[in-house]
Amino acid sequence: MKSISEGMGAGLIKHVEFADVLNESWVEFLTLDLKMRPSKVFTSGVINWHSPNGLGPESMENLNNEFNLFRGLFPLKIFMTGPAAAGKTHFASKLSESYGVPHIKIGDLINAAMKFQNPLGEEIRAKIEELKDFAVAEYEKTRNKKKDPELDRATVKVRLPDDILYRIVRLQMNSAACKNKGFILDGYPRTQQDAKSIFLERIPEDQVQEGENPDDPFPGYTINTEILPQYVIILNAEDAALKQRVKDLPVDKTANTHFTEAHMDRRLKIYRDANPADSGHSVQDFFAKSLAKLNGEVPISENVKTVNAISSGDMEQLVDI
Repeated sequence: MKSISEGMGAGLIKHVEFADVLNESWVEFLTLDLKMRPSKVFTSGVINWHSPNGLGPESMENLNNEFNLFRGLFPLKIFMTGPAAAGKTHFASKLSESYGVPHIKIGDLINAAMKFQNPLGEEIRAKIEELKDFAVAEYEKTRNKKKDPELDRATVKVRLPDDILYRIVRLQMNSAACKNKGFILDGYPRTQQDAKSIFLERIPEDQVQEGENPDDPFPGYTINTEILPQYVIILNAEDAALKQRVKDLPVDKTANTHFTEAHMDRRLKIYRDANPADSGHSVQDFFAKSLAKLNGEVPISENVKTVNAISSGDMEQLVDI
């Protein structure tokens, strides 16, 4: 049961009393507990077993794939991107609730990863302490000890290196829940380089074919199609409209958040600088090129949709997706 739960679900197991499920139609299949020794004919190699080691962690991926295939269950993978205050998290949560798929937010992933009781969790906690030490040391270099207060180390916020973020995101997208159901990626990756680092895999030198394909957008790399989103929703609007939207929000919605004028200016600039329109170097361009390569003759418009984040008409269409 643990192998099935970890391979096809979230790894959770609930113990139930036999008397509570006695009348369930499936209970009879779980009441037999026998240890059997197979006949020699079964172990002689004459029979080509589909799963020679039985049901266990190593066979879960095959079982998982077969379960989904024969029931017509295919994961829904969506990437939602756009500038600050465009409504990414709001509509990503609606899509997640509507389709019953995980809503992936980078902040949530970092908070969860910090609690991992494994080598990755230890590495993350160590890196955070290292970055805090550096931040405190830099502050002390310029602090006026007579006027400036000591820096409260507990309040220091640091940003994890990109390579750790990439590993955390890939780990989540490769989880059983995301493999079976899919996911809604909320605003991350933020740049084309982020997307390349997450979704592309370098081809080993001894497997690289001579003569590059001029039409290949990512020579020397393969696209990890198991985690690449099939659909991209781009929420967009003019900066002035987005800043006005934030100004119109109730005070209780913006208190102690990044929704201040200074923060909005900074965040919008970062987004625009990293994703210049029609440059071929934006995060949107990465997904357009990737999906075009995989789609063949299917128009890319079937997979990538740009929505006006301010227009009520476009918002209604997004709700209806």
